[in-house]
Amino acid sequence: MGQGTGLGLALSYGLVRDMGGKIVAANGRHGAVFSVYLPLVEAKSVPMAPLSAAAPA
Repeated sequence: MGQGTGLGLALSYGLVRDMGGKIVAANGRHGAVFSVYLPLVEAKSVPMAPLSAAAPA
């Protein structure tokens, strides 16, 4: 535990920012707490291929 590359938060920040959201950091009782906020958007109907045709065998 506690071992990693240190890239997780940077990657998360970039993805969330690109989606128009934000990450808020706070000090929690047992360590850091990161909250992710993303904008709510309406779903668009997009036709999709059947699963059997989308994945090669």
